[in-house]
Amino acid sequence: MPQPTVEALIDDLDSDDTAMRVAARDALQGHGAVAVASLVTALTRPASGRALSMYKVTLQRMGRSAFSAVLEALASQSRSDARSTAAMRLGQVMRGFGTDCLAEYVGELQHESPVVRAAVSAGLGGCGSAALPYAPLLLTLLADADRQVRDSASLALSRLGTDVTPLLRHVRRFGPGALRRGALTVLADLIDPRELDPADQAAIRRLISVKQVDDSPQPLTACFLAWIAVRTGDQAGLLDVLGLIDPEPATFVLGTAAADSDSHDFQDGPPYSQYARVFVTPELGGWTLLVGRWCSPIDEERSDDVAGMCRDLSARYGAAQAYFYGAQNDGSAWLVAEHGVIVRRGASDEEGVVGDSDWEIGEPLPFEQQEHARVIADGGDVEFEWGFALLEMAPKLAGALSINPLEVGAATAARGRGVLALTPYGAVHGVPSGVLPI
Repeated sequence: MPQPTVEALIDDLDSDDTAMRVAARDALQGHGAVAVASLVTALTRPASGRALSMYKVTLQRMGRSAFSAVLEALASQSRSDARSTAAMRLGQVMRGFGTDCLAEYVGELQHESPVVRAAVSAGLGGCGSAALPYAPLLLTLLADADRQVRDSASLALSRLGTDVTPLLRHVRRFGPGALRRGALTVLADLIDPRELDPADQAAIRRLISVKQVDDSPQPLTACFLAWIAVRTGDQAGLLDVLGLIDPEPATFVLGTAAADSDSHDFQDGPPYSQYARVFVTPELGGWTLLVGRWCSPIDEERSDDVAGMCRDLSARYGAAQAYFYGAQNDGSAWLVAEHGVIVRRGASDEEGVVGDSDWEIGEPLPFEQQEHARVIADGGDVEFEWGFALLEMAPKLAGALSINPLEVGAATAARGRGVLALTPYGAVHGVPSGVLPI
């Protein structure tokens, strides 16, 4: 029985039969350069997602025997159109050869094509501890003329972990100057900002302060957005009452990015890094917002504390409200306190918290009643539409009672500057590492 051709085996990589795909993948590895050339060509043509995944995996499993062909094809594609679909696919293959091609990656870090330099630096970063001896070579790319290469080298160094921090600290102190900015970016991605050298912390503060001069209010968005609104412009007083420490200047971009990044950390136990910091806005239309998952009125860990905080804040300032809003229909929660009393706490999520007598407080507010009447007046499936309206309740209710963070913008009256402050969780355990936009 004749053996299947390379072309037939490549066709089998898109089979509905898993065993056939695996058999074709393994068989292609025995066809050497002919199979590599055909797979590289297949990557440049329209194909199903399953087929493309198999092409890439097969080439990567072929390791060194495929490396040069993929590199040459990537360089050729990048010369004609660096953003083409073919270049993107070839780059994905190049980044995934692993430690089998460690020496090849190192040898191509100075390739003439920036697309190739970016891909091989990313590949080197994926080699883990085996790539640590070559961190100084990656470091030189932080001064590359091409931004994509700089970004790729920065990410690669971050993937090597904290073992590279001594090298980065040395560059920050002694140069060369062209690498100092990139080294600081990687350091900030690897360690708690409080562990940076004082000079580096001061440099970041100066940059943020310069940015704040022209900083204007921007929408405060996050996949899991939690905030407290207090009717005051007394930012310093809020920090003191809530035990927030080490406030650092923060633009709206920085504060929002911190809140969004932290909200994606779903640790169910200590140290609860999602609660480590909050963005405290300037006074916005007579209100100050504290933004961060620490402010959530519905998180099991924080619910009771947030309720108590809002009671205390409303006793001092007249009104305090806490909200949670999941941007992907993950629910809403709202808590309204006035003059030391919680007048309303309600929520809706996939678990149907609304109506839970052990959690819900007070009667529906006038705005809630108004929304319910609107849904009834619109007709249709009232139960379904009301359920959907409840998912969207938090920001809309906030807009009626205080400030809707999603609608903050350049037209919002603002006074003062924003800060990023540590909560009691952050004071003890530090904050998540990671570079945030300024």
